[in-house]
Amino acid sequence: MNSKTNFLERALVGRNEWWKYIIIFLTAFLGGFILGEIPKVITDVMKINVSKNFDFAFSLLPFVFMLSIAVIMIKLMHKRSFSETVNGTKKVRWSRVFFGFAVWFIFAVIYSAGDYVFHYDNYILQFDAVKFIPLFVISLIMIPIQSSTEAFLMQGYLAQGFGSHTHKRWLALLFPCVVFALLHIGNPEMDKFGFVLTMAQYVFIGLFYGLLAILDDGIELSMGTHTANNLFLSLFVTNSASVLQSDAVFEVKTVDPLQDLLSAVVIAAIVFFILYKKYNWNLGIMNKRVEIKD
Repeated sequence: MNSKTNFLERALVGRNEWWKYIIIFLTAFLGGFILGEIPKVITDVMKINVSKNFDFAFSLLPFVFMLSIAVIMIKLMHKRSFSETVNGTKKVRWSRVFFGFAVWFIFAVIYSAGDYVFHYDNYILQFDAVKFIPLFVISLIMIPIQSSTEAFLMQGYLAQGFGSHTHKRWLALLFPCVVFALLHIGNPEMDKFGFVLTMAQYVFIGLFYGLLAILDDGIELSMGTHTANNLFLSLFVTNSASVLQSDAVFEVKTVDPLQDLLSAVVIAAIVFFILYKKYNWNLGIMNKRVEIKD
């Protein structure tokens, strides 16, 4: 493989038929959810009452199977490894995962702390150590898998597919973002807060994760920031309509979807600027064709 190739260009090397992307994505997605639902079906059939923490773990279990199926099938059908799907090379840049996580998590804490100060009557303190400690362990294990699975499939695998077949980076950004948003269409927030604002938030955050991946030539920052966002929500702030139902420290009584969207835009803009300066990105790369040059 030519040393000049990178994240999107890696898909141009070897077996890259378009139909394989459809088969692998659908098999991983459907297979993951079918296998992941088995424990919940068993408890329902046997009428076993489980705690909210177990329900939370069950809701994230499909992503374990989804990632496993995707990694195995990509290796068999594309001859592409996990790390090559992550960034086109033989090594995952873990320092980027942790840095992206830290930056997003810090600003999520700052924003939530400020919101609590000004709207403290909108927060219900429900901290219970007996429930929180198991939640912490479950979240620490399962949330990184869930978030990384979405990044791996959307900003990683699908971006490589669209980028390598269209040779345009902006399409490698746009199409996976649309898929990312549509896969969340069944989330309870859609019914509670309305389709337009909720979908706008998912489209925006999908664009943000995708842009990080393309500019940084790999999905590590997307993995880190996505994990930080979901981990913070599962542990510290939840609401009745959240897809991440957990015994978090606080429950928010009333959610303003417009405020949530605006806060996501502000935090993403700040985080993007920090990452842009740290990694010295070239924004002009978006105009560069996806191709291998000698």
